[in-house]
Amino acid sequence: MIEYVCSNCAKKVMKYPSKAKRCKKQFCSVDCHNQYRKFKTVKQCEMCGSKWYAEDAGSNEYRRKFCSKECKNKAASMKLKGRTSRNYKGRRVTTQGYIEVFIPEHPNANSNGYYKRANLVMEKKIGRYLDRKEVIHHIDKNKQNDDLDNLMLFASNSEHISYHYFVLGDKHINNRLRKSKFSMEQMEKMRKFYRVENMNIHKISKIFNTSWGTVSEIIKESRDIYKKET
Repeated sequence: MIEYVCSNCAKKVMKYPSKAKRCKKQFCSVDCHNQYRKFKTVKQCEMCGSKWYAEDAGSNEYRRKFCSKECKNKAASMKLKGRTSRNYKGRRVTTQGYIEVFIPEHPNANSNGYYKRANLVMEKKIGRYLDRKEVIHHIDKNKQNDDLDNLMLFASNSEHISYHYFVLGDKHINNRLRKSKFSMEQMEKMRKFYRVENMNIHKISKIFNTSWGTVSEIIKESRDIYKKET
């Protein structure tokens, strides 16, 4: 037998060489071995700063960098979001083809801090923030061409759709608008029938051969549908 020194309490221990070769450090008892592993090092969470006791370098407690999964997920989201992302280029292209710029301090930015570049160009021209109902139209239909000469401002999405349908002739722009091709005079008649003559919406829809939902929207003036008279 050979004499060894306990790595925890410095007590001398007699062991056979065959048993001593199994591990690099020797201990006099199981308690000393557990204490040595438990109180070896103090680890600190990289996210919240909380501390915990880690075991030997081979354990999972020693390897992990965060105290919980919540802190780990927060750190991962910070690395993948905005300016802290490895792939950050200052902008991104949406699935619809628009270019968005990362500007979280903008009041109209989305939850991820991005905002359309075309809106920023138009805001610089008019000198104010765009209203949430206002829509930007690209003249050459290239959504990534955000030059000032290529942009048009509409007060609402209904005006934008009407411009596509009646002026540009894009008949596929909106199926609901296709069913309700009424002039301003026809819409005024609908409102008079409802407000002056107290006519039912269903009767008005039968007179103009359309759905009662379309008539109710025109009466309430929830959208502005116009037809270019030729």
